[in-house]
Amino acid sequence: MSTEPRPGQEPAGFRWPWFTAGPGRALAIALLVAAGIAGNHFNFTFFYNFDFIFGSICALLILQLYGLGAGVAAALVISTPLYLLWGHPYAVVIMTGEIAAVGWLNSRRRIGFLQADFLYWLAVGIPLVYLCYHLAMGVPAANTLAIMAKDMVNGLANNLFARLIFSGWVRLARRKPLSYRESLYNLLALFVLAPTLIMVAVESRRDFTNTEKSVQQILLQETHQTTEMLTSWVQSRRLSIAKLAAMAAVKAPDRMQPYLEMAKDSDANYLRIALMDREATVVARFPPADGLGRSAPGQTCAGRSYLPQLQLTLKPMLGEVVPSRSGQGAPVIPVLAPVLKAGRYAGYVAGVLDLAMIEGRLRRALADQSTLFTLVDRNGHVLMTNRADQTVMAPLARGQGRFTYFNSAVSLWVPTLSPNTPSTERWGRTSYVTESPIGEVTDWKLILEQPVAPFQKALFVSYLFRFSILIGLLMASLTAAEILSRFYSVSLRESEEKFRTVADHTYDWEMWYSPAGAVA
Repeated sequence: MSTEPRPGQEPAGFRWPWFTAGPGRALAIALLVAAGIAGNHFNFTFFYNFDFIFGSICALLILQLYGLGAGVAAALVISTPLYLLWGHPYAVVIMTGEIAAVGWLNSRRRIGFLQADFLYWLAVGIPLVYLCYHLAMGVPAANTLAIMAKDMVNGLANNLFARLIFSGWVRLARRKPLSYRESLYNLLALFVLAPTLIMVAVESRRDFTNTEKSVQQILLQETHQTTEMLTSWVQSRRLSIAKLAAMAAVKAPDRMQPYLEMAKDSDANYLRIALMDREATVVARFPPADGLGRSAPGQTCAGRSYLPQLQLTLKPMLGEVVPSRSGQGAPVIPVLAPVLKAGRYAGYVAGVLDLAMIEGRLRRALADQSTLFTLVDRNGHVLMTNRADQTVMAPLARGQGRFTYFNSAVSLWVPTLSPNTPSTERWGRTSYVTESPIGEVTDWKLILEQPVAPFQKALFVSYLFRFSILIGLLMASLTAAEILSRFYSVSLRESEEKFRTVADHTYDWEMWYSPAGAVA
């Protein structure tokens, strides 16, 4: 139990400086409130918006200097900007409630500041965090537990630092400092909390930095491997069609049917392969019938959008991606190669590719890494993806957000979420992103995204473990500090009483004993 005077009251022998009344009081409160807001803004970040804030130090100083009302009002003002930082108003309730509870327990129940803060977090703070984060905002249980532990350590550390600042502050204004017992209690708590908290902060930041580097390296490796696979896939199909076009340049059209059939049967990626003459009329095709059962030879493909470019460049190319005829599944794309006779355009070979097989390979290759992929064409339309929020053959839609670029290869996509969404959840929906072109004959672009959520969960579990150990050490140290401070206070009091007794006897002896040995 604390024997210190209540906040705002002047004990015997107390001399307040200029900032205790009148304009000086208002200016001091305003400066402390401004410092508290700055302390919340310039916080220590373990990783994305998992912050250690310092604003409550100033609110607790105001509480100790000017009383309960001023402290609670200051806490409300200092914590209000946290709504913008963290995206929800619950931090205002938790921080203001902490100051109110500590002030009430100290002034009404005569409980020390640090002990009162411990009682607040055990009885009110932790249940309030669970109610606000897990039940009200739907934050996962593991994340909520880590936030509970972090907030409790943050509150206790700020309380201890505020009490130590206050103890140094009042030495300038009073004859007698804080009691020996409380000073010893606070110093013992500081010697345990400060080095342990520094170790936790340093290790946590190192873990986050290493995790971030590892994620980027893995994503770049996946991007390289996946891009190589897609490029090889496109080049192989282009080469096979180019070979058929070279054969068509030296063979009669009616002799090309077996070769078209052989190419189709040897590569399941093709839906159909056809040979067209100079006027874009089908002269050979496998399968020979179209989707309606009609014979394909004799049908015309004149007017196709890719013909002018093919006749101009006289080089193999990919046509525009179009939906499948069934309207379901992956889209299809024609691979085109001109037939050149004596260097002149004489028709072309077209193989229609089904993208379903290569999409399946992509899904299997990236399934173990929880990586999201999206392949877009030159117009930004989605060709294939494993993202549930994207539609094939529709433009890629990310929604509102911003990119943060680490380097030319990797960026970070941070979405803009609705109000009252905790900042930790916004970062949980954030992704590391790479974009890479595919091959030389396509305008496709592969986008790989690694969500932060799996790594955020692992970091939360790690932080929960460390903060739990820190809380356990702090509780043990505070218990030991309470016992030791009581013991040394009693010992000091007994020593003072003995000294006074000896001093009184000495005084009596000196009064009656003369230097010559005679009784006065």
